[in-house]
Amino acid sequence: MLIGVLITIGTIVLIVAATAMIAPFSLHMRCRFVQGSNTALVRACWLHPAVFLATYDILRRELVVRVLGRRRKASDDAEPAPPPAPIVPASNGGAPGSGASGGTRSGTPDLDKREPSPAPAAPSASRSAPGPAMEPHRRAFDPPGRLRSFWNSLRANRVLFVLRQTDFRRAALRWAMRGIARFFGILKLDECSFRITGNLENPAVTGKVYGYIEALRHALVSRARRRLEIIFTPVFDRDILEVEGDVRLRTSAARLLSPMAAAACTFPYWSAFRVWRRTVRFSRQHGAAGTETHV
Repeated sequence: MLIGVLITIGTIVLIVAATAMIAPFSLHMRCRFVQGSNTALVRACWLHPAVFLATYDILRRELVVRVLGRRRKASDDAEPAPPPAPIVPASNGGAPGSGASGGTRSGTPDLDKREPSPAPAAPSASRSAPGPAMEPHRRAFDPPGRLRSFWNSLRANRVLFVLRQTDFRRAALRWAMRGIARFFGILKLDECSFRITGNLENPAVTGKVYGYIEALRHALVSRARRRLEIIFTPVFDRDILEVEGDVRLRTSAARLLSPMAAAACTFPYWSAFRVWRRTVRFSRQHGAAGTETHV
């Protein structure tokens, strides 16, 4: 009986973990910049809008998060800050005109008893006389010696020593290129749509931009597997600029973790260990050589 319960609980845990790993995480960005109607929203959804939904208004800087249909956090739920307290002038304990009736006295005994500070003493002649100017230290003109020291510093550089290791350099380059290729596969583009209507204050420039965008649109649409639209409508008779965009991206926890797991498993550890040992011996040799040179 106990074994059956444990198997059932383990099965449920595995199903929940697998669902969380492969559950889609969608990101929807929408912007609209039209005269009198400007909006810029970012919407994130995990598994289903009823499970997790976050909406952020970029223009108003408002964030609304809903978990299982309940509103968890919103910027407008915060209580407004209390207004600052009014500044009350300090009371002197007398009539309003008592401060001016004392003539030039300030009404504070400590201030009336202060004596004028003595004038600063004139600097003595011995201190005012400038001393002899220090001549700057000039290096001897020795181009071959400077070139030799520069070459020795390059030979003793650890980074250059590691880069000179051909086997490790090739393995690290292949590993980095595979990681970059996997990184671009994290996000999947479901939809990308941009509609622009405007005039760039110069008909020639407007026409050139229209031609470039049309060429880019045809090149992208011919290769893209998803919905991709870039539409530019030029206007020459009035000054106007309207932009509408809609981008939908999709990913999951498995897509996020797979590049890191692949990078951790395919890293050239043995080559890196051998290069590290060589670098240690290289540093010791050059350190001993530098000590003998100074001695």
